[in-house]
Amino acid sequence: MSARTAFVTGVTGQTGSYLAEQLTASGHRVVGLVRGGDTTSRVLLARMPEITLIEGDLLDSSRLREIVLDVAPDVLYNLGGLTSVG
Repeated sequence: MSARTAFVTGVTGQTGSYLAEQLTASGHRVVGLVRGGDTTSRVLLARMPEITLIEGDLLDSSRLREIVLDVAPDVLYNLGGLTSVG
């Protein structure tokens, strides 16, 4: 039986990276959406080289559709969004 695939937007955030860690530990294949030029993705890959990162933008619906069709996830977690501490 092949591993279930989880697609996680916001995978480089605190909650997203924790979720990716838990999903990987439970045997899921994890694919995460990252913004282009996101330097935190290198840190995440250093910690969890088994996940796959794909560049994209939540505002680009045609690209998101393309990614979801290509990845064909069993489950999708949408944790992405812009935040401002200030």
